[in-house]
Amino acid sequence: MKKLLSVVVLLTLLLGVAPSGFADKKLTSYTLLVNAEPVSLSSSTGYIAKTSNGRLMLPLKKICQELGLETKMNGKKKQLTVTLNSGKKLVATSGSKVIKVGSSKKTLKSKCYMQSGKVLMADAGILSYMGYTYRKAATSSDLIARGYKGSVVSIGKKGTTPKIPALPDNSAVSKLDAAQETDQIIYVQYKGGSKAKVSMYQKNKYDRWTLVKSANGYVGKNGIDKKKEGDKRTPTGTYNLTQAFGILKDPGTALPYVKVTKYHYWCGDSTSKYYNQLIDTRVTGRKRTSKDEYLINYKGAYNYAIFIDYNKEGTPYKGSCIFLHCSTGRATAGCVSVPQSTMVTFLRKLKPGAKIVIE
Repeated sequence: MKKLLSVVVLLTLLLGVAPSGFADKKLTSYTLLVNAEPVSLSSSTGYIAKTSNGRLMLPLKKICQELGLETKMNGKKKQLTVTLNSGKKLVATSGSKVIKVGSSKKTLKSKCYMQSGKVLMADAGILSYMGYTYRKAATSSDLIARGYKGSVVSIGKKGTTPKIPALPDNSAVSKLDAAQETDQIIYVQYKGGSKAKVSMYQKNKYDRWTLVKSANGYVGKNGIDKKKEGDKRTPTGTYNLTQAFGILKDPGTALPYVKVTKYHYWCGDSTSKYYNQLIDTRVTGRKRTSKDEYLINYKGAYNYAIFIDYNKEGTPYKGSCIFLHCSTGRATAGCVSVPQSTMVTFLRKLKPGAKIVIE
């Protein structure tokens, strides 16, 4: 008798969860949109699912709530009644393909059933009888660019193609003040000591910030928050990335680029009118001093570099020669450094107007 009762209970559960011959595969990676707005799904509201015959099944009550339609659930009959915008009642029952719309009966291609024993799931075809339609989009590079991690089901008014807009961008980089001023940001996140994570982000056509390249990098020997010349700290804040230069030839950047020679140096003398400027002795006639950085002597580090326009006005003793440059595998004297391959990528991707944020 106990075995018989166990079999009866098992059959009841199976029939209550999904009709015979159908496997309830929950599509938890899918995003559900109703009237172009994302809808949160859970075990209590029900998940989008697909049956073994390929039919898309939707949590009817949750969708009706999002559409502003009144519903009433009869738990004993496992039956959901929906009041449509037309005033008609739509009735869907677990275990049946047949639904009632007013006084008419309509047949779906797959039976309704109870997901997890508590949520009525209905064939997506039911939407046409409710005055709505849906669009299913598989994962693609375009969906990823819009911010979706999986496929999408979008529900909208009948007679239109439901839109799939970009999801809101809540990333850390989107919250930076600089995100309102430029489409490209080098984001330097200080990790303590002289280490940092350096990432390039670019805004795409959907106004979402996408990662271009990220690498572990270095900042000043004494960390960040620069105050004065020679403190071996990297400045914090937001700065423009303007002049690019390097010992090696231009790798193909849209930024102004100078291939440095024996005639070039960066002025580090606070008493000079050229303080914190790139100098070509053939133009200025000013000879290099011991306080200046003779760029061509910094092979490796200055194979490629970009001026971070900290103290661009040349305030004496505030600090100079702050660059984004190639890493030498150790702390800098106040610059930001990344591997040379990363610098090449940055240079090839960056455009005038890009900013660097250090924090």
